[in-house]
Amino acid sequence: MTRRLASALLAGTLLLGVSSGCRTPSPTPPTAPVAGPDPKAVDAELDRRARAHAAFATGVVRQMQEDPEEMLRLWTQSLESDPGNVGLALEVARRRLARKDFAAAISVLEKTRHAVPPNASVESLLGLAYLQVDRREDAVAAYRQALTLDPGEWALYSTMARILIQASHPDEALNVIHQAMDRPGAAPGLLLELAEILGQLEQHDPKMAAAARTQALVLLDRVAAFAPKDPQILTRLAERNAALGRKDLAEKFYQESRTQAPRNPLAAARLAEMYLQSGRLKEATEQLEALRRDDPTNPAPLYFLGLVAFEEHDYERAADYFQRSLLLNPEAEATHLDLLSALLSSGKAAEALAAAQHARTKIKPGFRLEFLTALAYGRLKQYDQAYESFRAAEAIAKETDPKLIDHRFLFQVGAVLSEAHKEELAIEYLEKSLALQPDFGPALNHLGYLWADKGSNLDQALKMIEQAVKLEPANAAYVDSLGWVLFRLGRPAEALPQLERAIELLAKEPDATVYEHLGDVLAALKRPAEARAAWEKSLALEATDAVKQKLESTPK
Repeated sequence: MTRRLASALLAGTLLLGVSSGCRTPSPTPPTAPVAGPDPKAVDAELDRRARAHAAFATGVVRQMQEDPEEMLRLWTQSLESDPGNVGLALEVARRRLARKDFAAAISVLEKTRHAVPPNASVESLLGLAYLQVDRREDAVAAYRQALTLDPGEWALYSTMARILIQASHPDEALNVIHQAMDRPGAAPGLLLELAEILGQLEQHDPKMAAAARTQALVLLDRVAAFAPKDPQILTRLAERNAALGRKDLAEKFYQESRTQAPRNPLAAARLAEMYLQSGRLKEATEQLEALRRDDPTNPAPLYFLGLVAFEEHDYERAADYFQRSLLLNPEAEATHLDLLSALLSSGKAAEALAAAQHARTKIKPGFRLEFLTALAYGRLKQYDQAYESFRAAEAIAKETDPKLIDHRFLFQVGAVLSEAHKEELAIEYLEKSLALQPDFGPALNHLGYLWADKGSNLDQALKMIEQAVKLEPANAAYVDSLGWVLFRLGRPAEALPQLERAIELLAKEPDATVYEHLGDVLAALKRPAEARAAWEKSLALEATDAVKQKLESTPK
């Protein structure tokens, strides 16, 4: 027996003694030499196997000694002598991938690929490794080969389809999914995964949308035919049906998921969301209350209950829910912003401004935060601060989403500027608003009223206000503006019925300015006693020096 043969046998014995119970695949055992070969070739082969086994066995020892780096080095060394050991190559490659040592993993797998007959496991893992270094076409080729070698491996179809979508091969991706659909024995989870991939394909390539949707519907119906009881499968089935617009089926599967797992929070949340969107507020509340009972530390049910209350115009209750939700999740941006909206809608501008300042300590500045802050300042008549917040919102929108600067936003800025007595700048913003939306009633009325108040462009102001009144005949502010512009045009007799109509429309919430306008018109019509009565009502609602002077200068 030669020294090298003895070493080989010793290494093999060590391997059997040390690696028993080890989960790492063992190298391919040496095969007996064929009778009659060159003795030198046999000796060289035995020497190669001995080196491979010795390096592997020493690596196992290093693994037991918790020295994974040295273990990998030794196993890689073993593969240098025995590149055809597929099990060991796969294990080394997986470990290299886990360490993000992608180049080393690729090197190991490529050497094994050339040393053995085509192997599906090697090809699929090599495809994964190629993806990590953005070699998409190489990954596609590897997965194609793996699928050819092992067409019964379902996971390969879904992986291959995803990669083909990423590599901009949508037609081939759809073909791979067709192949998978034609194979028997697919479980519901695998069919669902294919349907989900078709959703990705639809988003990635709109030209494929119709074909992808058609195939996805077929897959979803096949899953439903299994009558699944797994709540996760049911929830995923509901998700895909909802995404494809089949709301009734989505609701059915969410409800079945809730039946199978009553404390399934996702299904309850999705049901609540669907009910909210369709205006079924009572059913939404039932789901949310159930969620809140099952998980009292979850802020989401409280948040959505706040949305329900908001939809019901119960703004104080909405604000209460939002505040309670924030106690559980203080950094929830949407909750902070919806709280501001609820407070503003309930007329609590000071509280809204305080909430906005607090929100700035928890969330990043954004368009909506600046916009709502501006509205709060405006309600508090702090117009300069409101304008600064509007400018901040405008700057953010220009950088992130210019579409946010729409006709409504521009109108709000113009309205605040007019209250701040910055008429020229206000007119500029209002004209921009109307340039985007020529029939926007609030801007038509506000700009027309500004011109009427200034005594300029009165004919144009009249046309604009008449257009606003035509859009909303029962809008008291518009009707008051119409009366006021007629008065400014020197037509008090025509103005009077418009202002009387505005007073009627405001019977429940009388307005000081409308009564002042009525008094001015009555005075112009030589009806001083009635004018004084109107001005006195104006003063009772809001005391101003201008109205006091009119009273003092008008005889009783």
